[in-house]
Amino acid sequence: QHRIERAVAEAGLQADILDNQVQQLYIQLHEVYQRLLAQRTLIDISEKRYRISTERYAAGAMLLTELVLAQRQKDQAIRDYLLSLQEYYI
Repeated sequence: QHRIERAVAEAGLQADILDNQVQQLYIQLHEVYQRLLAQRTLIDISEKRYRISTERYAAGAMLLTELVLAQRQKDQAIRDYLLSLQEYYI
């Protein structure tokens, strides 16, 4: 009788632990997904900035260093997105 009660109590504890782990994983997945959405927006913004910078540079209205900075920011936004995408799928 005592063993059965102890086994039932342990099974309940294990179920609570598993439920907690599932909830934590869901929260983490949701956070990574939200970060992906934000980073996708950053990519769009940085690509627009780069296009504008390219046009301004071609028109002689922007320095090369500013164009290079816009390109670096665009590339970094893409790298950050890809790293988060990898984390999301892992």
